Amino acid sequence: RRERRAGAERREIERMEGARPLVIPNPLKDLRACYFCSLIKTMQQFYQDGCENCEHFLRMKQDSERVNECTSANFDGMVGMNDAGSSWVAKWQCIANEDYARGVYAISVSGEPHEDVIASAEERGVHYSSRDKKK
Repeated sequence: RRERRAGAERREIERMEGARPLVIPNPLKDLRACYFCSLIKTMQQFYQDGCENCEHFLRMKQDSERVNECTSANFDGMVGMNDAGSSWVAKWQCIANEDYARGVYAISVSGEPHEDVIASAEERGVHYSSRDKKK
């Protein structure tokens, strides 16, 4: 029995080692949420690394103006997502994408990005869907 459990734990560790990076906002002040995927990070983290899920089309890295255009400081609630494939919360929040980073996500992101940000994303084949649940 112990051997079976140890084998299952070993397989789970191997599976998680190949998983997307874990993104944790640190410190827990000056937090912002991405308008497109709702990933929560600090302003500094978005500036340093961009958005792990959306950087290929938002290009926030090293651009504080772009970070302000693509993220919001006004969001409600937080959920942790570790395994997008098996999480019902990830499915409910529309973040059940196997390519999404493990981390902390906003339940609702208030506001919307500028029209030029949306147009730029759609030119790259990414459809914007509001994450503002208050509407």
